Amino acid sequence: MFRSPIPSVSIPSTDLLSYVFGGSDPVDPGLPILISPENPDHENISKPQAKDLVQRLARGLQVAGFQPGNTTCLFSSNNIYQPIISLGSVAAGGVWTGMNPGLSDGEVKRHLTNSDTKFLFCCPTLRVKALRGASECGIPKANVFTITPLTTKDPTQNPWTSLLAHGSSPWTSFNDEATAKSTTACLYPTSGTSGLPKLAMLSHHNVISAAVLLNEVERRDYQVRQVMLWPMFHAASLIWSHITPLRQGWQTYIPSRFDPSKFLDIVGQFQCTDTGMAPAMMLAVLHIDRPDHEKRRKLSSMRYGICGSAPVGPELERRWREIIPSNCPWSTAYGMTELTGVVSKVHYPVHDNTSSVGALIPNTEAMLFDDEGIEITAYNQPGELFIRGPTVFKGYYKNRVATHECLESGFIRTGDVVYIESESKKLFILDRKKDLIKVRGFQVAPAELESELFSHPGVVEAAVVGITNASGMECPRAYVVRRPESMVSEAELVNYLGSRLSSYKRLTGGVCFMEALPRNANGKLAKKELRELAAREHRSSRL
Repeated sequence: MFRSPIPSVSIPSTDLLSYVFGGSDPVDPGLPILISPENPDHENISKPQAKDLVQRLARGLQVAGFQPGNTTCLFSSNNIYQPIISLGSVAAGGVWTGMNPGLSDGEVKRHLTNSDTKFLFCCPTLRVKALRGASECGIPKANVFTITPLTTKDPTQNPWTSLLAHGSSPWTSFNDEATAKSTTACLYPTSGTSGLPKLAMLSHHNVISAAVLLNEVERRDYQVRQVMLWPMFHAASLIWSHITPLRQGWQTYIPSRFDPSKFLDIVGQFQCTDTGMAPAMMLAVLHIDRPDHEKRRKLSSMRYGICGSAPVGPELERRWREIIPSNCPWSTAYGMTELTGVVSKVHYPVHDNTSSVGALIPNTEAMLFDDEGIEITAYNQPGELFIRGPTVFKGYYKNRVATHECLESGFIRTGDVVYIESESKKLFILDRKKDLIKVRGFQVAPAELESELFSHPGVVEAAVVGITNASGMECPRAYVVRRPESMVSEAELVNYLGSRLSSYKRLTGGVCFMEALPRNANGKLAKKELRELAAREHRSSRL
């Protein structure tokens, strides 16, 4: 059994709303917390205003027919009102869920149906699609509300603000751990470790635990001003967008979408200190046509950053550190929706350049198992990671079979192969278990090959999968996106890796060039599609 090197702490046994709007450290009541960087003077919400809006929305939902246990769904790009609507749903006795704005009509229908959504909130640009989905699922048009600024009065849009005119309603509070653990606060979409999309049930206790273990254990010694770049429908953003800002008074600038150039301008204009990003976002910032000295100037106020959703290779990390302040710790984090987001990271103010994903958060235990199911108890030995702790989700909504498959004695099976370093207790992710390639008895981690490919100046993106060659042996193949001006060839890339890695890691399966790599609805690389493509090509070559 492996444990966090950070001492365990107590978790409040309370409801989510009492946690968010409580706290022993006072927050300036006039301080804007949720802020639109496009209109900061007129679109901002303080902590007292947020509490008032949440209670008024709760009452409005109840008047509109919202019942305890009902679900609201948010279908929108990022905005400052999403935390209010989400928490207002909980205050009304229900749960919230969210959808990717890029979903197709069929995916919208599936999500609304699977989540049992009763009320739908959407941004103006998605109202037509939202109404189509609602009609397909039997949700009344009157229950589809448009997320607009507080001053919007257009009744044709059925603005969400119309729900604020019925007074306020206090939420049902409790101080009981069993109730906090059994009461669902939100449903987040996930594919789990395998299979079709599912909905992870996160309890009040899950969410509070994550907020405490991520952001209260490591108190900042400065006023946080963060930029929220992660999509707010995704569990990765949950604690940093909905919970900690209001709990601790973190000023949070929320652009509607990520634009690398605007990101630099927001940080520079508002002297932002913190942010969370995906590797693709870091790459986009590096690639914009601005000199590095200007990027460094814009980012000079940064004090802490966190990166998640995909591995960050050494080359990307090196290039990124060239434009952020030297005193700014930058952490690669690891987590899952089923773990209420992040479960390991480099904790502020520690600096790390080892390409680890940091140490386990407090109160968390891990076990590792080899391919034969035998427990690994030694440090520095790779194995499949199982996690247990207060952030492990309740289960999948209305899917007991999938829940049973991934939860064992309170441990969740992550499907990721890691090792834990003996001295620092940091985790190093090798790869998804099913992604590992077996070459002549040796295990090859695609992430290592992808990192080396990315370091080539002619490569924008790369993904490596295992294919079966004519001899029936597994070997690595790379799918590569070249830079627009690049003429790099297959032979050049094969030789490039051959000169940098062991012989059994050579790209003996070849290199295939693509315009873009396939991704799923959450923006993650869809390696399954690449494996299927490789399998079809293999079958064709045998005909």
